[in-house]
Amino acid sequence: MNSITLKGWGIGVNYAHSGDYFLRLDYARRIGWDDNLLREGESRQRIWFLAGKVF
Repeated sequence: MNSITLKGWGIGVNYAHSGDYFLRLDYARRIGWDDNLLREGESRQRIWFLAGKVF
């Protein structure tokens, strides 16, 4: 059985306009390396942006 351990840190910020919309931005960064990571998993960082409308 293959296993992998991921470690990292992240930060996020969000804004909500009450009863109208919300915005969220997150940043995460991997710490260290695991030999079982696939080539596609070599990226050390991720950024997510989420927006939503309340109705």
